[in-house]
Amino acid sequence: MQTSGGQDHLCINPEIYCKKIQGTSVRSNSSASVLPQRKYQRHLSIAMATSLGARKPTSIQRPKRWSEEVEEAYRLQLAGYRDALEYHSVKGEIDRWPKSGYIKKLQRKDGNYYYYNRSRECADKDVNKIKLYGY
Repeated sequence: MQTSGGQDHLCINPEIYCKKIQGTSVRSNSSASVLPQRKYQRHLSIAMATSLGARKPTSIQRPKRWSEEVEEAYRLQLAGYRDALEYHSVKGEIDRWPKSGYIKKLQRKDGNYYYYNRSRECADKDVNKIKLYGY
């Protein structure tokens, strides 16, 4: 998915979204590794998410209507995180509901938890408050 500025938009949920990869290299803690040239990379490892978590977003976009990407961003931003990359770099793996793939539980930065339902939680009135970050 392209943002208006032409940058790729990165999403972590592998069941729903893909990131277009064009031979980019990613640094892990031990050494640099090059991802294979594929049209879509379906799974991001924790090491890749951790190394990308320190990156700053290059664009911000506000959605006009609800989508699964907006739902994921809503749950993360309600817990105090910019996006899934930041959560992975701070807390690790995200707990998800098995069938829907939505986020089930997030730990806030103060140590408390947010628990979410299996169904949609982002109301239509809250959609325009969400920020979608592009990298």
